[in-house]
Amino acid sequence: MNDIHSTYLETMDKGRILFNVGSVGNPCDHITMASYVALEGKINSRTKSDFSIQFQRVSDNIDLAIEHGKSIDLPKLESYIKELTIAVYSR
Repeated sequence: MNDIHSTYLETMDKGRILFNVGSVGNPCDHITMASYVALEGKINSRTKSDFSIQFQRVSDNIDLAIEHGKSIDLPKLESYIKELTIAVYSR
């Protein structure tokens, strides 16, 4: 099974939308910032109504994450540091 660290959005059949928020701690999509999604709209609407999906990027304390990894003797630490600093999956 794979986990997904990249933001993703696709319009599917019948107007359905598939999206992935990305990753707060390890985005791996070439952008070294945490990502999340803000959804706005009417919940459980039975009629067509306005909505939005907004991908957000915010600064993340990469140095703190690296220090924490070192302090707990994280396995494969060098790969983790590389992932955090260049936002590319390296394992």
